[in-house]
Amino acid sequence: MSDLYSTDPLPQLLARWARGELTVEQLAGYLLQHVLRHDQRLDQLEKVLARSKASPPVAGDAMSVP
Repeated sequence: MSDLYSTDPLPQLLARWARGELTVEQLAGYLLQHVLRHDQRLDQLEKVLARSKASPPVAGDAMSVP
């Protein structure tokens, strides 16, 4: 998905829509791209969290938090 993800940051999209540079349909498509990207990122974070819970760091490990 990240290779296909090409849209502006949300504040810029809103400004473009407010200026009439985007139709409602275009804005909806861009917003859907943002939602899909965030869903992908959330899925990746959940997988990392699940792995870290399955194998917590060893005491004294440089990555462990005191």
